[in-house]
Amino acid sequence: MQKLNLSNHVLNLKYGLGLETYNFRYTDNIVYHQNPLEITPDTISYSKNKLATGYLTVPVLLNVNLGPRRSNPFSFSVGMSAGYLYNSHQKLISSQFGKQKIHSSFNLEPFKFSYIAEVNLGPIGLYGSLATKSMYKYGLDMTPYAVGVRLNY
Repeated sequence: MQKLNLSNHVLNLKYGLGLETYNFRYTDNIVYHQNPLEITPDTISYSKNKLATGYLTVPVLLNVNLGPRRSNPFSFSVGMSAGYLYNSHQKLISSQFGKQKIHSSFNLEPFKFSYIAEVNLGPIGLYGSLATKSMYKYGLDMTPYAVGVRLNY
C-alpha cells in the first residue's frame, strides 16, 4: 500500500496491489461437475471439501489520520477494490479417492468489486471487505466477505 497526502497528512489517498484468497468449506458432500456446470450432492463422505479462489486486487481508499505526527496514530479508511480471479479450484479429500483437486472457473465472475474499510491504531488494524454482488454468474448466490487483523509497517 502507498499513501498520497491530500491535506496536511490528515487526509490521504491509499492505493496498492494485493492478493485476496478465499476458502469456502462445505459441510455437505457436494461436488462441482463440468459441462454443463452443476453442483450436486455426492454419496462419498469427504474429510475435506472446499472451494478455493484467488484474486489479484487493486484497493483504493480515502484515509483519515487523526494523529499524523504521533508515533502510533489512530486512522480509518474507506474505499473500494477491484479484483481479477486468477485461480479457483475445488479440493476434495476422501478415504476412497484420496486427495483430488479440480481446477475450473466454476461459473465464477472473473471480476470482483468490493467495499473495504479499515481502522488502525499504530501498526495494528482491523479490516473488512464485502463484495458488491454474488461471486457466481448464475445459479448460486454467494457474496464473499472478509474480516481480519492487518499489520501495517
